[in-house]
Amino acid sequence: MTEVNIEAYDVDSLRKMVRILEYENRLLKDKLKKASIPYDEVNPFEEKIENAEEYDPDQGERIVNPSFISEEMAIRFFSMFWGREDVYARRGKNGGYFPQCDNRWNDRLCPKQRKEKVFCDECENTKWTRLDVKKIIAQWYQTFS
Repeated sequence: MTEVNIEAYDVDSLRKMVRILEYENRLLKDKLKKASIPYDEVNPFEEKIENAEEYDPDQGERIVNPSFISEEMAIRFFSMFWGREDVYARRGKNGGYFPQCDNRWNDRLCPKQRKEKVFCDECENTKWTRLDVKKIIAQWYQTFS
């Protein structure tokens, strides 16, 4: 049996692959019938889940294995979104999203480090952090490590 990387295919090529597999399956079943070899007729669309072990109701809550993210994966993720690349926001601990500034933790440049109340877009030292693939990878490891 050949292992197939379905991410390398588009929808049309996957449909074609399914048709080919269905055809091949039909030919093999015909050979089994001619040889009088019994087999189970299974329709995957009519199967019912009988055991709780076979079904995970919390699929959205699974922990993603954060051990590895390649640059190719990050590029694929990055390509799903479009918009500004000159700045990006991160979610704060109490909710809300905050644009990232390269100078935010520099106590000489950032007034917030000196406990001053100022909006970042009004600060003369604002230097927005650019979003790129390397930043996505770094944030991934920071979040899941």
